[in-house]
Amino acid sequence: MRSILFFVIIVGFLGALIWSVLQADSPDQADYTFCNGTEIKTIDPAQVTGSSEGRVILGLMEGLLGRDPKTLDPIQASAKCPPEISEDGKTYTFEIRDEACWSNGQPMTAHDFEYSWRRLLHPEIASQYAFQLFYIKGAQEFNSGTVKVGDSVEVETKIPVEGALPYADNQFIRGVLKRIDPEPTDEEDADAEEIEPTYFVEDAEGNTHAFRKGGPTDEQPDVQDYDWILYDFEKVAIKAIDDRHFQVELLSPCSYFQELMGLFALFPVNRECVETHGFPNWTRPENFVGNGPFTLEYRRLRDRLRMRKNPEYWNAENVKVDTIDVLASESATTNLNLYLTGACDMVTEVPEDIIRELRQRPDGDFEPRPFLATYYYIINTEEPPLDNVHIRRALSMALDRSEIVGKLKEAGEEPALGLTPSVMRDYTRLKDYDKVECAGFDPEQAAKEMELAGYPGGKGCPEIKVLYNTSEGHRAIAELIQAQWKRHLGINITLRNEEFGTYLNSRRENDFQIARAGWTADYPDPNTFLDLYVTDGPQNDTKWSNAEFDQLIKDAANEADSAKRLKILADAERILMEQLPIIPIYYYVDKEMFRPYVKGYYRNMENYHPLWSIEIDEEKKKEIFERDGIK
Repeated sequence: MRSILFFVIIVGFLGALIWSVLQADSPDQADYTFCNGTEIKTIDPAQVTGSSEGRVILGLMEGLLGRDPKTLDPIQASAKCPPEISEDGKTYTFEIRDEACWSNGQPMTAHDFEYSWRRLLHPEIASQYAFQLFYIKGAQEFNSGTVKVGDSVEVETKIPVEGALPYADNQFIRGVLKRIDPEPTDEEDADAEEIEPTYFVEDAEGNTHAFRKGGPTDEQPDVQDYDWILYDFEKVAIKAIDDRHFQVELLSPCSYFQELMGLFALFPVNRECVETHGFPNWTRPENFVGNGPFTLEYRRLRDRLRMRKNPEYWNAENVKVDTIDVLASESATTNLNLYLTGACDMVTEVPEDIIRELRQRPDGDFEPRPFLATYYYIINTEEPPLDNVHIRRALSMALDRSEIVGKLKEAGEEPALGLTPSVMRDYTRLKDYDKVECAGFDPEQAAKEMELAGYPGGKGCPEIKVLYNTSEGHRAIAELIQAQWKRHLGINITLRNEEFGTYLNSRRENDFQIARAGWTADYPDPNTFLDLYVTDGPQNDTKWSNAEFDQLIKDAANEADSAKRLKILADAERILMEQLPIIPIYYYVDKEMFRPYVKGYYRNMENYHPLWSIEIDEEKKKEIFERDGIK
């Protein structure tokens, strides 16, 4: 083991040395530096999807409420905590704190949240996290981008700049949709000529306006062009009552709604900044305006992102570090050596093959623990032969999860037979929970499933491609699964790796057959995992649809009794594990490693670490660096 550690350290040292040479023109080291893994795609909260991006957003912005880094309880942020909640548990009124302001000194108001949540929901933005607001009356209707006769609608006639939204009175018309010509039908006729419909909207004064994509024609000279015809946002229960009070009304009581307020997708954006610069230019350091504990000083691709303490932040006096560097390196070995040589204070992951030695370090700075996250593969169920449930079951049954965690994982990862992590205790202690899980490793039954699919012994089965984002760990898992499926099913698997941003685009555009996936809980409830796979859900890249599953997720949302609600969710997960649009592989453990002199960083079940709480014990840091010979 010591020879393995020595080899890894030498290889990683060379990588870290090359990194240092390439970044020789970098400024002095920040007060706190951490290796964030992959290069982030964006810092726009409406576009963010990954945990690496979320870690950055937590430094630059904040929502109505935050989460205590130790207990995960809701705490005050841009609004006071707790909010006022109506007797029926459906209406929440948040009071924006007087001292809350933007990094440019502008005061924050409730209107900032109304604008930002409208932007998150707008189909033009196509946010994969918009569904987190579907608890609110009218939110899903607005986000759907579809309307029907009789709806109150708003017709948007001009999008000012990309990533912005109409906001001036002359950019949209409100009214009631009276007629659509031709009338839409549920049936699709492949041979029918596609005709652009005309929408007839009657405004409050009784005037009728006609709208058609593309504008006037010879037959319809009075028709107007439009960008979007949407369910009227004034009917959505998201309202700034005045500058200080922001109110929402839910469809039904939601026990974890306050926890959702700490979710980065629901953080506000500065309207003036977005409308002036558009996307992605508004996120550039020279343009960016945020409301978090830090501001964005600069960003260098394939190097680092520098944050600096925001003097305008309402709680600036309790932010203990002035600068933070976020390093972008996908090599766990290089990152570990940056850590060991004092170039960074925290890494999000360590090399698997030296975990046993790292656990024996006297500083106790590596203590892996389970948290609410699952590693799994998603399946494009529209792609043959994966549209056949027997193929999907065969793939799952031929997966030896114990071999995967036994050979490739050293931190205590647990084989997964369900999507919801086993540490979701209230849920997994249900009497019949074991029936929720998919079948475990069973090569004999897997072979029978292949026969039922029409591919006995794998004969005639088309080659299947597996997509994963660039990472040493993802590659090793994909290679072992490739070998298992060849050995037990007789099928050929090809592997395809892509840089994180490209991989996300491939998933979103359904340019894959099987793809690596992972999900960390947004809140402590099984629903955060299960509602990802409702029909046409923005995170449902599998294209799987099941009406019974959808109904159960809706029923759970409307069930006030906690025990009954969990049983409904278990019924939903049972369907998911029978149909297998996703194949669970293992439950994550926290493999972050941070120096003992980093204070305010607490291990918790959601791997949630706000940057405002970080503090560096300089005396302890000096002592450790002297002991380890770090200069």
